[in-house]
Amino acid sequence: MEETNLPSNSNSYRRWLIIGVVGIALGLFVLFIGSRPPTLQLASSSAKSVARLTIDSGAGNIRIFEGSTTQRMTILEALFASTQDTDIKIDYAVSPNGDVKISAIGGQVNNLGDKQWHFYLNDGPVETKDIDRTFVRAEDAILAEFR
Repeated sequence: MEETNLPSNSNSYRRWLIIGVVGIALGLFVLFIGSRPPTLQLASSSAKSVARLTIDSGAGNIRIFEGSTTQRMTILEALFASTQDTDIKIDYAVSPNGDVKISAIGGQVNNLGDKQWHFYLNDGPVETKDIDRTFVRAEDAILAEFR
């Protein structure tokens, strides 16, 4: 068997092969980064554009919701928006003068025994009757607490 020598341009061939593989890898990387949904690209910059609602129904049962707010969104509207696709039901009534009366949230009946629902916006108390008159903004923290 005769020994065959590779042509002198075999180093050139290897170099072009490496450049081709690196080029394909770089192209796939750019394609992957460019095809991500905008929400993934904006996640870190929009982290402060959401409000947080915490529902503490007692006995360690705490549910936390985060979402964007709409213009002139009230605490009551945020409560509904957050619990829309959950098993948490909100029973309430609004009087003719606009006062809200909560009957129950998630089965926890208001004024049952000595417990009732309390609401807070950024650690400040909000009277239950005013939760449909108190507006929330991005970065707000809302707490509904049964105690």
